[in-house]
Amino acid sequence: MRMQLVIALIAAAVTVAGCADDSSPSAEQSAQPEPSATATESPTAGPIESQQLPPLPEGWRWESYRDVVVGVPGDWAYTGGRISDWCAAEGKDPKPGVGRPGAVLTIGCPQPSPGEPDPGSLLKNGGTFVAFASTQQNLKTEGDRDVLTLGSTAVVIQAPEALRAQIAETVQQRNDADHNGCPITHPISSDPSWRPSPVDPAVFEDVTSMTACRYDLRTASNEPLPADAPTLVSSVRVSGAKARSTAAAIAASPTGGGPDDPSSCTEETWYGDEAIVVRLDRPDGTPEYLVVRYSGCNHNGIDDGTVVHPLTVDNARPFFSGSNWISSFSGPSSKMEIIHPESATAAK
Repeated sequence: MRMQLVIALIAAAVTVAGCADDSSPSAEQSAQPEPSATATESPTAGPIESQQLPPLPEGWRWESYRDVVVGVPGDWAYTGGRISDWCAAEGKDPKPGVGRPGAVLTIGCPQPSPGEPDPGSLLKNGGTFVAFASTQQNLKTEGDRDVLTLGSTAVVIQAPEALRAQIAETVQQRNDADHNGCPITHPISSDPSWRPSPVDPAVFEDVTSMTACRYDLRTASNEPLPADAPTLVSSVRVSGAKARSTAAAIAASPTGGGPDDPSSCTEETWYGDEAIVVRLDRPDGTPEYLVVRYSGCNHNGIDDGTVVHPLTVDNARPFFSGSNWISSFSGPSSKMEIIHPESATAAK
């Protein structure tokens, strides 16, 4: 049986996979740190794809999922919408946030009475959020919630009416890349063992920015994904001193990969549910690529196309910040210190 590590606010515990899948982390995860400056830098300085998007209201930022982008206020956290487990946050005044499919609490929230809206669609219960979900969830516009459908993705906007309309105006579908220039699909989604071409070692010294594009590797039912399916989950771009220090930490890392524990899950799920492809930009405009694997029980590490470096806080933490907040992963609990050092500290 696959072990799943679910990140909680107060304490972290390894649990047998039994969590539902929803368009948000659980309510216990609803007070995560707000976006850092390095994780949410203005996309106007990014690749040409980001410049093709219309301007957002001052102080807002873009969020992406699959082939959809949406603008949200820049101070929103990555808390998720309480779509199915909203009652866990009832009375706690949850912060506005952005949610993506991930682990949620397997609890039974009250169902609507005949002719009444879903209680979770009301601001007084579920709070304010934007969440991405599958259209298979059959979510609908009701209460304080609007649901916009683009392809196979539902964008759930739950907010006061004026803000709801303002957010809805930003929603659009992409056929190439998101605001950070991350392709909406990638070969790694249909081939989890995909490796980048060997990087030029000089990139670790002259990198100008690093863009971490996060991709799904399997469907919610644990099946391989079609080669042409939009599989982008989220993206984060860091630049300047943060990019240079992270690149230096990768270059200085030993080889060998990890941390791994292949005995804790079956071979077909060794790679886990997702992976991150990092684009390293250089002054001459020639990009290099890395693969960051962290989701499974085996093959974890930073692959530069020649060797695999073990994951550490110094060489990998920025890739899990902001939009790339990870709600669950498999394998050794030692990865908690790397992916969620704040949660690991709180659990001690």
